[in-house]
Amino acid sequence: MNKSVAEISVIIPAHQSADTIVRALASVAHQTVRPKEVIVIDDGSKDDTGSRATSFAKNMGSIEVKVLRQTRQGPGAARNHGIKEASGRFVGFLDADDEWLPLKLEHSLHEIEKHDATFVAHDLIVTDRGNDRVVDCARHFANSKDPFITQLLRGYIATSTVVLRRDIALQSGGFDPLLPSGQDYEFWLSLADIPEVRLHVFPEALTRYHVTPNSISSQVDLRAKMSLLILQRHLPLLRRRTQRPWLLAGLRTVIIHGQGAAAHFARKNIRAMLFLTAALPVNLCAVFTSLSAAPKIRPNYLHAQPPQAESRTSRNAFLAARETVEACTVDGQVRNHLWWERMPMTYVDWQAPERQLRGPEEYSPLPERVLGESPFLTAWFKDRRFDWQQVLDLGCGSGVFSCLLAHRGGAVTAVDLTQAATTMTRACAHAHRVAVDVLRSDAETLAFRENSFDFVFSWGVLHHTEDMDAALRELSRVLKPGGTGMIMVYHRTSIVYYLHGLYWLILRGKILRGHSLRSVQDFYTDGYYHRYLTRREIVAELARAGLVSTRVTVTQYTKKILPRIPEWLDARLKTWFGMCLVAEFTKTPHGAAQATA
Repeated sequence: MNKSVAEISVIIPAHQSADTIVRALASVAHQTVRPKEVIVIDDGSKDDTGSRATSFAKNMGSIEVKVLRQTRQGPGAARNHGIKEASGRFVGFLDADDEWLPLKLEHSLHEIEKHDATFVAHDLIVTDRGNDRVVDCARHFANSKDPFITQLLRGYIATSTVVLRRDIALQSGGFDPLLPSGQDYEFWLSLADIPEVRLHVFPEALTRYHVTPNSISSQVDLRAKMSLLILQRHLPLLRRRTQRPWLLAGLRTVIIHGQGAAAHFARKNIRAMLFLTAALPVNLCAVFTSLSAAPKIRPNYLHAQPPQAESRTSRNAFLAARETVEACTVDGQVRNHLWWERMPMTYVDWQAPERQLRGPEEYSPLPERVLGESPFLTAWFKDRRFDWQQVLDLGCGSGVFSCLLAHRGGAVTAVDLTQAATTMTRACAHAHRVAVDVLRSDAETLAFRENSFDFVFSWGVLHHTEDMDAALRELSRVLKPGGTGMIMVYHRTSIVYYLHGLYWLILRGKILRGHSLRSVQDFYTDGYYHRYLTRREIVAELARAGLVSTRVTVTQYTKKILPRIPEWLDARLKTWFGMCLVAEFTKTPHGAAQATA
């Protein structure tokens, strides 16, 4: 092979990577063997990732730099885009926040020649807050009779260490862009189905992986669920490559649960650790049962047709909405937006075929209806005034609370993520003849100056955000020092959470499909995202945003919390185990400084 320029296309997926893309490109420019081209896929960045990559191209010498932009689809789809655009014989993957050491490509090509490999990887250096440690991946493969079995059991291959023959990548069908976790791990396993693939992992740390706040996913249960899904998808691989597939499948299942339990323990989430551990026997049974299933043909994701806009597989309205938005995009906040556009909050039955409010006759009785179903809200709004106050209704939905706040003297600004909600709020304000300033805005990036509002109201919204911490920081930022507010989120120590959760988990058999008490919420809770919090957790969440809780109340709507119980017991249970967790708070001058920091 030519030692100055190699037939390699470097593929760099980049999203919101303005701070790191130049470092990644510079590490390619400093290679002792230069690649033929670098393909940067700007995956819907809102910063200047693409322009910085384009500007740096002049420093890449003879290396051709292509900067391609696509709507936000996730790193798997971005890598697929790069594979299709590549013209080199080999492709090398580099994430935008990682970097290669100068000998990376030279030594990778040497190992390919030496071992007649089609697919190589190596060790890496992990840099976390200035500290380096070497992750020794190669030792796990050193004495392995079948490197793909080793990869299935532990998943030791890091994406930015891989150089792969492009024709093999094309033949495999690329990365599965719809997997929310483990796309690269699933792709490496898919290569085992190609007879000519020969994997070699060599013991040299030639990639530096930089740990960033976005590098570590806190979604432990999601990772465990996806790992089990990937395992079941590739059980036919085990049947072909080993005489004891049940043993390896069981071992991998135990490893998944062990890693998840350890991650929960490290976060001091003992309840989640126990639930995941308790699910191990059920998931072992599910995996062993799946061993006899017929193999399925893996789709070619490089040439996949756009997903259908509507789901036909679920009668459950929540799942139908989830399936639809997940088929459209992998971006979490876009999915969240699409979910609420499809299923707006109108206080109409979630299973109803038409949930959009239409005319004044539907908007006019809405406040009375909402207050009539909530003794807490009735008491809270009674005699409350907001005269001369700037009030923010954060997540306005149907507009009912915007109108109630405006009727009580507030100068109300209503915001929501969706066009459906802002349209309804304007119609509701018109029906009730109140002035409300309505605009679309993401709760995580509010379009207001600091200290803009005297009072912030948010009923049943913030637990539906992708990043609740970010939304609370924004709330705190726009609230004036000394300002107050009230939010409602779902209560985890509630009868609804446990009864509904256990019903779906056990009686409906979802535990057999790898679900936990937390993940089974998808079947009965509104929203693409949904969190249930305890009293202690909501107080802590507010404190991190610089807000001081003044009162935390547990409540529920008028429907009895359990059937056929006396009124006095129903009222008492709702104050302890109701579904609604209401936190009232204030922002102190100290909190203002904390929120700005």
